[in-house]
Amino acid sequence: RGPVAAAPPLPPPLAPLPAAPPPLPKLPERVPEVRAPPGLPAVPADTRIAKFREEVDRQKQLGRTLGNTHEQGVQARAALDEARVELQLAKGVGGPRGAAAAKVWEREIEKLEKKLQQTEAAFKATQKSLGDVEQRVEAMKSALKGTTVTVRGPDGKPQAVTLRDSKGQGLYNVVFTTDDPKKVVKLTVNPALSRDEVVESAQGVVHGANHLLNPPVPGGAPPIPHKKVLMADTDGPMPYTITEALDPKTEWQIAKSGRHYARPLDKGEQTAVLELYQNLANQGLVWADGHLDNIYFFRDAGGAVKAGILDTDRIGHLGAGAGLKPLPGDAVVEQWARSYANLPRDYNIQSMKPDKGNFGRLTDSNYFMMKMLEHKGLIRFDPGTGAFQPGLVDDLDLVRKFFTIDGPGGISRLAPERGPRWARVPPPAALPRAA
Repeated sequence: RGPVAAAPPLPPPLAPLPAAPPPLPKLPERVPEVRAPPGLPAVPADTRIAKFREEVDRQKQLGRTLGNTHEQGVQARAALDEARVELQLAKGVGGPRGAAAAKVWEREIEKLEKKLQQTEAAFKATQKSLGDVEQRVEAMKSALKGTTVTVRGPDGKPQAVTLRDSKGQGLYNVVFTTDDPKKVVKLTVNPALSRDEVVESAQGVVHGANHLLNPPVPGGAPPIPHKKVLMADTDGPMPYTITEALDPKTEWQIAKSGRHYARPLDKGEQTAVLELYQNLANQGLVWADGHLDNIYFFRDAGGAVKAGILDTDRIGHLGAGAGLKPLPGDAVVEQWARSYANLPRDYNIQSMKPDKGNFGRLTDSNYFMMKMLEHKGLIRFDPGTGAFQPGLVDDLDLVRKFFTIDGPGGISRLAPERGPRWARVPPPAALPRAA
């Protein structure tokens, strides 16, 4: 046999496998929104809660009736005044024709006076009934202390939660403490809200909390401190949310004395609120309810004052420099923007001129949140000078560290012409001379 052929060379050794990639960060859990499983009967609200709701509904109906009756009285008085003028004109005509017209208007005045008396009597009766109902509502709200409310647990089964002291009442909710000092219950009982609005309010708290846990620009800012929603039933017979309570040892709010705050914000608190607004904007989020009643304060590990969100309702996605669009489920954000752009003075946003261009600018979260500073009274706008003025935040230079408030980036309407007020008033048109 011939020589054996040489074996082919061995292939080069395989390259070492790359190191395993780091595990993906765990996404925060979403707030559990409890809903009844199919076939499970609805859990009836506690009897006392149901009666409370009935009284609140009666209060709403009487309030509407009172408003309608007042309007009828205004119209009756106007018609009566007009009839009296017509009567005087008829008497001035004189003769048989004037006398006949005067009799017609005298009969009409008699009818209108009787109608006005009936309307005024109905108004007083409704006003008294409304006052009685309002007293009962307040008494029943106080009596709810100790009431056991049936709620749904995460497994869909009924659970009992005992209401304790009423911690306050906002536009939508009455807040109660519970047996657990770390939890509060928010019952939506505003008499001005329809059933759909009640459900929407409870859902808004849940959706806002989920936005904070899953912002559209997660790296845009540190996580937003807020009181987490622990449990919610947004479509039950009595929609509610159970959230974390404030820790009185480490957290605080600015108390109110009547309609005013008991003390001004100190420099640390002012900085914390501005930082909260900026961090929301940098994460592509906007907050349309960021007034001081919904903000709490605490100190971080380094001792710096920080601000957190107490009520997570009215929070939505919006663009943050990255051209993000509102999510389909956040169409309400577009409604806010249109309202603020078209009716800025109704929302205390004096620095905006109502035109379509401003709506386009409100699609940026930084610009939106800057306007919310004005909306919530943190800064104010002086139409006379065309410039911002201090509000609850008394240092405009501090505001400028977080938001643009000067020039086109802050003011979206032209400042008025400078000079004395009398010099800017056009002269009145010449009055026509008597013939």
